[in-house]
Amino acid sequence: MAQNLSFKEEPLDEQKLVNIVDSLENEGLKESDELVFENENPSAKNILPVINIPEVTTNVEEKVDLENNKKQLQEIKINTETLQNELKENEKKEQENKEAEKENEKKEQENKEAEDQEEEQEDEDEEDEEDEEDEEDEENKDDESDDSDEESEDEEYNKIEQTQQSNEVLLDYHPEVKQLSYNEVKSLTKITRDFNNMIIDPLHTTIPMLTKYEKARILGVRAKQLDNGADPFISLPSNVIDSYTIAERELYAKRLPFIIRRPIPNGGSEYWCLKDLDIIDL
Repeated sequence: MAQNLSFKEEPLDEQKLVNIVDSLENEGLKESDELVFENENPSAKNILPVINIPEVTTNVEEKVDLENNKKQLQEIKINTETLQNELKENEKKEQENKEAEKENEKKEQENKEAEDQEEEQEDEDEEDEEDEEDEEDEENKDDESDDSDEESEDEEYNKIEQTQQSNEVLLDYHPEVKQLSYNEVKSLTKITRDFNNMIIDPLHTTIPMLTKYEKARILGVRAKQLDNGADPFISLPSNVIDSYTIAERELYAKRLPFIIRRPIPNGGSEYWCLKDLDIIDL
């Protein structure tokens, strides 16, 4: 099989080309060797010498090596194909596993949501039960409070009755303890007289004179008031500073606004204004 030997194109002169051809003829080219030109119209610039080189004969060992190499290549191809198939199968398995994991996650999420809903519903039910229990407790408390109010009212009523009874007993045995209002006392101090200025009032039957006991008590109370800073009811000289003396002068001037209560044996009392009583010194 002829092999083409190509050279780099270089500008050649005709003389150089002739010299190359002569050198080839001198080396002893065979008759079968030919000069082949690439272009149909050769010129000095683009002529390339081509020589037909006989095929190289290969040995048996080289053929065996080639066959072994081919077998190895085939085995390598088979191994690569099997590896590719295994990789594809592994990828498919991984995808399937991922899909299975996703499905499991979805199922778990659904289960969690269902559990959360159940827990929320249970919490709501518990809250409703607690609210109902609270309402029942409040109702029971209201009932208890009503009962306790009724009991307390009954107790207060009983206490009032007891106090009234005790007061009645106290008044039965000690009528002088009973206190009258200011208007009642003021009305009871009024005295009716006849044209001779004699007392004819049935509520004033005792003697219209100040006793020594009443006088002593009035002077003591008034002196204590003056000692505590009370103002005198009369004008006094500058040399009078004793509270008892001032009280005596006020008593004789009948300027003290005192009301005297005189108990009567029948359980009642007489009320006299101090100015209506006569003061007699013995």
